[in-house]
Amino acid sequence: MGVTPFDGHLARGPAGSAGEDIRISGSRKRKSYPPAHRREAAHLVIDTGRPIVQVAREIGVGEALLGRWVAVERARTDPPEALDVDGGR
Repeated sequence: MGVTPFDGHLARGPAGSAGEDIRISGSRKRKSYPPAHRREAAHLVIDTGRPIVQVAREIGVGEALLGRWVAVERARTDPPEALDVDGGR
């Protein structure tokens, strides 16, 4: 029985996913996702309240990557809290 050796990379979702392969050092590739794709993916978490881990598995990206996209999108869309210039008086 032949077993394919692990090459250090896991499948990243279905063929033809939104990411574009970018060559980095050596023969490894990193996917690059357009900003609109990142925002849409982040909103799958923000708007539905579903866990990052669940959405990441569904769309075929890493949990940490999706977590960064969510943090960036929340920072971009949430209004900053008002500063208390009176010191609470």
